[in-house]
Amino acid sequence: MGHTMNWIILAIISAIALSAYAIVQKYAFQRYSINVYVFGLLGGVVYLAIGSTILIINPLPEGWISTPVMAVLAAGGTSAIVNLMISNVVRREKEISRIVPVVDTNPMFVAVLAVFFLGENLTPLKWLTIGMVLTGALIASLHQSLPGSRVKIGRPFFILLAASFGMGVITILVKYALGHLETAHVYALFTSAGAPVYFGAVLLSRSWAEAKQTIRNRSALSIAGIAISAQLIAIVTGMTALALGPVSLASAIMGARPLIVLVYMTFVGFFLPRMLAEPSSRSSFMAKGTAAVLVTVGVGTMAFT
Repeated sequence: MGHTMNWIILAIISAIALSAYAIVQKYAFQRYSINVYVFGLLGGVVYLAIGSTILIINPLPEGWISTPVMAVLAAGGTSAIVNLMISNVVRREKEISRIVPVVDTNPMFVAVLAVFFLGENLTPLKWLTIGMVLTGALIASLHQSLPGSRVKIGRPFFILLAASFGMGVITILVKYALGHLETAHVYALFTSAGAPVYFGAVLLSRSWAEAKQTIRNRSALSIAGIAISAQLIAIVTGMTALALGPVSLASAIMGARPLIVLVYMTFVGFFLPRMLAEPSSRSSFMAKGTAAVLVTVGVGTMAFT
C-alpha cells in the first residue's frame, strides 16, 4: 500500500509542477518576450550540466551501446522537439487553459501504443474514454476568430495533437528504459539528450543575440529559472512514478493537468489579473472547464479499466 501511495503522490506532484511550468513559461513569453528556442536552450544547459554530473559520478555500467540507452536518448531528443512544438503554440496562443487539454491527450496514445509494445488490451470502455479525451481536446481548441465567424479547428490543434502523440511515444520509451537501467541513469540520459536539439534550434534560427540579451536581463532570467525548476521537479517525480507504477495509470494521473491549470488560472485571474489575463466570460470558463473535466475523467477512467 505504501509503495503504491508513493508513486501516486509522485505522479500528482509531477502534474502540479508541470502545470506551474506551463503557466510561468506563458508569463515569460508574454511579459519578457523570451525567444522560444532561447528558453529551451536555457533549460537544456541546466539539464546537461546535471545529467553530465550524474553520469560522471555514477557511470553507465554496461557502456553507451545498448538498446535501453538508445531508447532513452531517442526519448530525450524527441522530448526537446515536442517541447519546442508546444512552446511555439504557447507563445502565439492567448489562453494556456485551452492548450493544456489538447497536450494532455497523450495518455490516450500511451494506451494505444501499450497494446502494440507492452501487450495491454483495449476494452470497449477504454475506446469510449479515448472518445471522451478527444472530445475534450476538440472543445478546448474550438474558438471564434472574429465575433460572428464560424468556429474552426486551426493549425495549432494539429501541432499540439502531434506533440501529444510524441509524448505518448516518449512515455513508452522511458518506461522500457526504466526496466533495464537505473532511474538516475535514465534521467541523466533523457535530459542530456535534449541539449543538442535546443542548441541546434538556436543555431538554425540565428537567435544568439536574443540569447545574450535574455542572459543580461536578470528579471527574465529569474522567471525562466523558476519555470525550469518546476519542469525539473516534474521530470524527476514523473520519471520516478513511471519507474514504480504501471505506465498507463501513472501517465493518466499526470494527465489530470487540465484541471490543475484551470484552477491555477482561475486563481491568477481573480487575485493577479494583470499577471496573465485570460477571457473570463461564463461561456469561456464553461468551455475550458468542460474540456478539462472530459480529458481528466477520460484518462482517469482509461487507467482504471
